[in-house]
Amino acid sequence: MNLPPLLKKALAEFLGVTLFLTAICGAAVYQNKELGTAALAAVLGLAILVTASISGGHLNPIVSIYFFSRREIGLVQLLVYLVAQITGGIFGAFIAGQMFLQTFMLLAVENGLATCAQEYWSSRHQAVSTFVGAPENEMLFCGMSIGYADTAAPINSLRAERMPVDEWARFI
Repeated sequence: MNLPPLLKKALAEFLGVTLFLTAICGAAVYQNKELGTAALAAVLGLAILVTASISGGHLNPIVSIYFFSRREIGLVQLLVYLVAQITGGIFGAFIAGQMFLQTFMLLAVENGLATCAQEYWSSRHQAVSTFVGAPENEMLFCGMSIGYADTAAPINSLRAERMPVDEWARFI
C-alpha cells in the first residue's frame, strides 16, 4: 500500500497512541502494580520503536508541539499529528473499555448468568444520567443486562448468521 507520506505518519501516530492508551487503561486496573508498570513501559517503548522511523514516534501532543516550537515540523504536520493522536487516544480507551466489558461478561457466563451488552444507551446518555443522578462530568458509555436466560423463550433460540472466516480474512 503506497500512502502519501503525511498520511503514513498520521496513521503511525494514530496506531501508536491507540496501542499505548489501551495499555494505560489496562495497567490502571492491574493488581500487580510493579508488573503493570513494567508492561506499560515495554508497550510505550515498543510503540515508539515501531513508529520512530515512520513519524518520529511522538505519540503525545506535547511532544509534537515541542517539535513544532523548534520548527522541526510545520503547522500542517502538527495539526495532522494532533488529530491522529487525540483520535488514537479516544479509540484506545474505547478498545480498553470493550476488553473489560467482554471479560466481565465471560465471568458472568462462567458463573451461570446470561448477559447482554447494550451500547445503544450511550446515544441516550443524557436521559439515563438524569434518571440515575449521574454527575455532569460523566457520560454513560454502555449498559449490560445480567440475569438467567429463559431458554424456552423463542427469542433466545435466535442465532445470527455469520460469514465463514475464510471469506473475510486471509491468514499468512
